[in-house]
Amino acid sequence: MYEISFIITYCDYDKLPKKQTTEIPDIEGEMTIVRDCTGTYLRHNNLDYQVCNKKLLKKFNIDEMVIVSIKKLKTCYEEIGEICLLEHENEGWVKVLSVKK
Repeated sequence: MYEISFIITYCDYDKLPKKQTTEIPDIEGEMTIVRDCTGTYLRHNNLDYQVCNKKLLKKFNIDEMVIVSIKKLKTCYEEIGEICLLEHENEGWVKVLSVKK
């Protein structure tokens, strides 16, 4: 004969550690907006970072200086846009966390 036993546990979800929802920026500071047919970039210390969520920068002009915090990404899942034969050397994808003039 087999015996089946159940263990019932209680978990107080309010006491579990909360998952951090605020992203920590990798880079913060004054940056220049750069655009060409390959995409939108932020230039910081003479290095260009390709912006994944470029809609946040749409209201700013090319060569405009802005104060930005960005998070580095491994890939970008937003729509890339048109195909361009130009190559723009960059340090990889970033996500804009905040931007102001």
